[in-house]
Amino acid sequence: MRYRGVGLFPRLLQLSVLATAVLLVLPSALDAQRRRGIRESGGGEGSRAGFWGSVGVGMGAQSFRFAGDEGFGPVLYQPTAALALGGTINSSFRVGAEGQAWINAMGSDVESMASAMLIAQWYPIKTAGVFLKGGAGIGRTGLDRADGTSSADIGFATTLGVGAELRMGRTMFMVPSVTWVYHVYQNPGEAAYRARVVNFGLALLFQG
Repeated sequence: MRYRGVGLFPRLLQLSVLATAVLLVLPSALDAQRRRGIRESGGGEGSRAGFWGSVGVGMGAQSFRFAGDEGFGPVLYQPTAALALGGTINSSFRVGAEGQAWINAMGSDVESMASAMLIAQWYPIKTAGVFLKGGAGIGRTGLDRADGTSSADIGFATTLGVGAELRMGRTMFMVPSVTWVYHVYQNPGEAAYRARVVNFGLALLFQG
């Protein structure tokens, strides 16, 4: 689906700032919930528990594949940002919602490839932080102009990734990861195309 309208990127930036502020106060709120009785899913230093949130940045390699192409085109490396919130099912699984974006600033205009997805993370070793991630949702690739207008395509988004939670405190983790994001776009009367980003990211995760 293709649309034209008021630029979304400024709104996304405002939401990112707000979400970051929320995550900065999240640890104390989650600690208070823990004291009221939230039970940890597991034991010891490797435990995963209750609610969680993360904010991250990275570098993403983006490329397109259009109808008739034999493969994906040239790769462009640009910064990425991600925000996620969710809960812990047990010591092997976290679930949540994630927003992420690859951002290419071109003077006063901004090209972006963004996703809003439901995700799940599986920890094969309950007492360790290594995880595999998968998810699916909605993708957007477009151009937001300085005059406030935009043109973009909306399609299907999916992601796969691997990462590790490295404990920095009782409720805080550093999370390096490698994530593959894949978008599919099909506009009526036009040939389908694909877009992908391979992202090398680093996030801070807080849990309760």
